[in-house]
Amino acid sequence: MASATSSLTFFESFMAKFGVFAAWTLAYLGVDLGYYWFHRVSHEVQLMWMGHGTHHNGNGYNYSTALRQGTLEKLFNPPFYFHMAVLGVPTRMFLIARSTHTIYQFLPHTQLVKKLPWVIEFVFNTPSHHRVHHARNARYLRKNFAGMFVLWDRIFGTFQAELESDPCVYHHEAPPRTFSPVEAQLGYVTTWGGNVVEGSRCVFLKITTDKTGEGKGTAVLIILQCPYMASFSRVTNSSNSMMKLGARG
Repeated sequence: MASATSSLTFFESFMAKFGVFAAWTLAYLGVDLGYYWFHRVSHEVQLMWMGHGTHHNGNGYNYSTALRQGTLEKLFNPPFYFHMAVLGVPTRMFLIARSTHTIYQFLPHTQLVKKLPWVIEFVFNTPSHHRVHHARNARYLRKNFAGMFVLWDRIFGTFQAELESDPCVYHHEAPPRTFSPVEAQLGYVTTWGGNVVEGSRCVFLKITTDKTGEGKGTAVLIILQCPYMASFSRVTNSSNSMMKLGARG
């Protein structure tokens, strides 16, 4: 009996102790945590923005926006779910949770549903929260990354409530040049390296081989942060002021 128990994965032990409902809850929390960080990094690292930017290059916000999916995202998202394998989540359970999690994310892409009861708004990603994520208003930039549970945004400091005093604005001054799906998917690839927003910051990840502090023998990897391209370089907020997207305050 002891050897059989010790051979169980963490997830199997958790399910045996707390039950199936708790196990499914943990699976969905794990999937959404992975998605939160994948989504957040996709907005902060230009290499990954090449895949995710397709979802944001429309000129409005409705259910069709949810269908603007970037094919290149599939190249970058697998590592963000490795923790599910480490926990021992069964493959079938992971695939079910991941698939229904994706379906859920279709629902918040609407302007028709206003705010829901406060308990739902506190826990879940709702249409109100996701409108903030897609808006161009200065106070709404890089907010509300969670797919299902907005608790992650509250925990990691990226939550922003939708304010009646600052209605969401989705229009940007340089709309897509074409309706070609190929251009929509690959446009950010073709502008890689030269079309970064003015004022965007760079993150330097250094591997230093000496202790002099002079940079000798240092390998430097540069990741361009602030992935918003020139088409997103300005935003009209509710007071009709214009503001460059770039360096964060």
